[in-house]
Amino acid sequence: MIPIQSGKAYIVMIIAESGKANLLSPLEKDSTYQLSCSLSLETFRGMGTQPARIAFKFNNGDNPWTSPYITTTQWQHFDTVFKASDNATEIEISGIDTVLSGTKIDNVSLVKLTGTSIGDYFLTKKKIKIYPNPTTGILLIDGANNAGIKIYNSIGQQINYISNKEKNSLQFDLTHLSKGLYFIQIKTKQEIIIEKILLIN
Repeated sequence: MIPIQSGKAYIVMIIAESGKANLLSPLEKDSTYQLSCSLSLETFRGMGTQPARIAFKFNNGDNPWTSPYITTTQWQHFDTVFKASDNATEIEISGIDTVLSGTKIDNVSLVKLTGTSIGDYFLTKKKIKIYPNPTTGILLIDGANNAGIKIYNSIGQQINYISNKEKNSLQFDLTHLSKGLYFIQIKTKQEIIIEKILLIN
């Protein structure tokens, strides 16, 4: 892995800029890929910061992943798995939403997954279960012991946090919140998992 903030892999993107690069080898249609990166919020002298997001796109118009709102200057690692719909040769990274903030981007990686590596990836994800989703207000999380858990609203404001040291099962009461889309971030020693939560109370 490339160290954070090093060489050509390091980008500072003013929202809403965009940048394109050619892939070393084209995506293969119907193949599965893992896209990962490290992100943090950029600060500017004399200007405040606002939550910011970035999107990854390919030259055929596919948008396999848009980040959740980045709200901290600390580095966070994210990843997603997607299936290529065409033989793309170019990747585009673009900033979206606010024009007053920026995002630092590093460790961008795009790896084709084989049958075995796909299984390993989803085995890790299956260790942590978040349900029911959609939820009417009570959210259950299993397998997230020794993890930090944060819940954000749709504009990136943190609304809940818990540091779970021992419990294998947790319950969050979201009934006091307005219905809509939320993000839950579960940070373990190995990874950061981001899931969308739909509240329908």
